[in-house]
Amino acid sequence: QRQWNWAASNTGSQIDARFLEQLIVHHENGIRLARQAARRAEHAELRTFATSMMNQDKEDLKELKIWRRGANKLGLVERMALRWNLRAEQRTLEKKLRGLRGNDYDKAFLDVMIEHHQHGLTISNDAKATIEDLRKLASSMADAKQKEIDQMKSWRSSW
Repeated sequence: QRQWNWAASNTGSQIDARFLEQLIVHHENGIRLARQAARRAEHAELRTFATSMMNQDKEDLKELKIWRRGANKLGLVERMALRWNLRAEQRTLEKKLRGLRGNDYDKAFLDVMIEHHQHGLTISNDAKATIEDLRKLASSMADAKQKEIDQMKSWRSSW
């Protein structure tokens, strides 16, 4: 696990702090969705997949928070607005799952999680992080999420 020496660098920027905050909130949202699916999914492989996704997101979240500790801090208003917007997205996704059971829930969860992951890919691909290690971390996370999207699309077409 890494922590950039922000004090010794002029490259640790607000761009990096914003990027980290977006990924942290995004991962927190993903953990909530996966936790729900680990309990409610009809297909055993989806429950296992959701648990694995949740555990990986928790590990990624730890690393992101280590990076954030040293980052330039966002202003309170900007941080709250960013979090509010990402939480609003989360509520929209959760509404799509409300009241569903069985195979209907599983298919809807796959749709929601694919959408969630695609948003995460957008965050990572649009990242203008100024620190090479942070760009590498984002790229690694994006690669893993693309593999998960491919698996979920496969299940979605077969269920």
